[in-house]
Amino acid sequence: MNNRQCPPGTFPYTIRAGDTCFGLARRFNTTINAIIEANPGINCDNLQIGQIICIPGRPPAECPPNTFPYTIRAGDTCFRLARRFNTTINAIIEANPGINCNNLQIGQTICIPRG
Repeated sequence: MNNRQCPPGTFPYTIRAGDTCFGLARRFNTTINAIIEANPGINCDNLQIGQIICIPGRPPAECPPNTFPYTIRAGDTCFRLARRFNTTINAIIEANPGINCNNLQIGQTICIPRG
């Protein structure tokens, strides 16, 4: 699947450490079954770092003006990010519709408002 294009209605995603089909389904607002259907032969119990799979739905939007992309690292919280980048938790939430500040995923990319 690494060199194959994803079918219409899906987008490519590269597996990172800690990814699971369940976590990807939650992160991208889809279902495990939809991920399996978009990736015939996928083994959700044996995802490989660097493996490219197709995720149903639209790819995450690029960051809006006056924000920049940031990749979540271990220990990050919306509160810590707001303090680090001189912004507010509410501004982070507004820049990332659907974000769950209580469930940030390592490797997840969010948009940080410029302070």
